[in-house]
Amino acid sequence: MENMVDKTGAINFLKDPNLYSKIQDDLDALIVEEKRVKLLAYLIATSRKQPYGSTLAGTFKGGSSAGKSYLTGKIMSLIPQDEVIDITNLSAKALFYHDEHALEHKLIRICERKGCNSADYSIRNLISEPYITSCTVVPDKETGKFRNQATKVYGPIAYFDTTTSTYTHPENATRLFELYLTDSPEQTKEINKRQAKMAGIECFAMREKEAIVISRHQQFQRLLRKDLMVIIPYAELIEFPPDSLRARRDFNKLLNVIKTVAFLHQFQREAKNHNGQEYIEATLDDYKYAYDIAQETFLETLDMLDRRERAILDAIERNTKDRIEPFDRNDISRWTKTNKSHLVQPLINLEQKEYLLVLNSGGLGQKRLYKYNAELIHEERRRFGFKGLTTYEELKTKIDG
Repeated sequence: MENMVDKTGAINFLKDPNLYSKIQDDLDALIVEEKRVKLLAYLIATSRKQPYGSTLAGTFKGGSSAGKSYLTGKIMSLIPQDEVIDITNLSAKALFYHDEHALEHKLIRICERKGCNSADYSIRNLISEPYITSCTVVPDKETGKFRNQATKVYGPIAYFDTTTSTYTHPENATRLFELYLTDSPEQTKEINKRQAKMAGIECFAMREKEAIVISRHQQFQRLLRKDLMVIIPYAELIEFPPDSLRARRDFNKLLNVIKTVAFLHQFQREAKNHNGQEYIEATLDDYKYAYDIAQETFLETLDMLDRRERAILDAIERNTKDRIEPFDRNDISRWTKTNKSHLVQPLINLEQKEYLLVLNSGGLGQKRLYKYNAELIHEERRRFGFKGLTTYEELKTKIDG
């Protein structure tokens, strides 16, 4: 096919000094906006080829029709299809019964988190451990007696799931990135523009470009060496906010993002050898790319609120600075330009977390009245803000001495 990119073309792409920006351009050809989310999704998918302990995982959150399945599906299309496992429903023990190496260096997606809640434990361990094991009792075919049968399934894996839920199990949250898709009217407008183009004469050129992008990435993804390690020579110079125990795992996630950026550039780095293990070194530029992605992502991940709740609370704050009287759901609907029916669950969550104080419970014929709890919010911002991560400029100064 004329749209196919051969091995030579893929190698030339990998050697391009502007590789990272070229990847961004290719992602823009497939996915409207969502720059940070799609870049991190691509890095998660690429990390599948790295050694145990260096892979990444993410849960993609948003309302119905936000584009979670579309975005993750487009990223998956860039990976060789024999290295992708797409799952709709997963039982508690299903992963334990794969062939020993069937999941090794694979990208696994579970489309809609509800389809795998019972498999949480096995997923969690496969993300963070080199393998999962299971022991079951089975009858011996020869003796008829029961005996123990052990199974072992190896990772590492990279992992996606999508969900409309704002809740993430605490044990899962420390192992993966929580990524929120944009649900603004501006984003919807951009998506509609692309849909209109795909319905017109431009669809032929757009489809041809997509085919070339998919072919190029599948080809060069195959060329990436899974036996190659990445070393970060400046890792000890990076300061990470140590305010909670989860910082131990979050810092490792940042390091793995740096490694994956470097891993993508392996055709531009000198391979070194330590006792038979080949490796490349991450550069300062790798940190710059990783920092730009991770800073905002960690802010969202560590936030006490999800993105929808945060947007509502920010709108309330803006509109109540000089307001003494209480406000109701009609006010919030006007301030956020959101249908009142879409505010029900977020407002319940904000009440439960005491960010909104209920002054009037809204009995028969009465409106439910709120007060903005500025004191609590100010205190939590002081205690839980994501501050202290070494910037690119600070790291450069440390390295330069």
